[in-house]
Amino acid sequence: MALHQRDLDVERLAQQVGDQTERLAEQEGFRLSLEAKLVHARDALEPGLLRCKKRGICGNPSLSLPGLTYCIISANLG
Repeated sequence: MALHQRDLDVERLAQQVGDQTERLAEQEGFRLSLEAKLVHARDALEPGLLRCKKRGICGNPSLSLPGLTYCIISANLG
């Protein structure tokens, strides 16, 4: 009887490890997707940032997306 319980415990733990591995893979995929979107957004905003710097509107803005966006909006409004 103890051997049967041990087999059940091993099976349950193996299932838990499998589930955790699957969740980890999903989270990694989500992280990589977010990183790709960030790169795409920075690439899209880069030309506007360069225009801002050339016009002297944005002294030395951070490269965060909100900073870039503010800089570009300021350049387009000015």
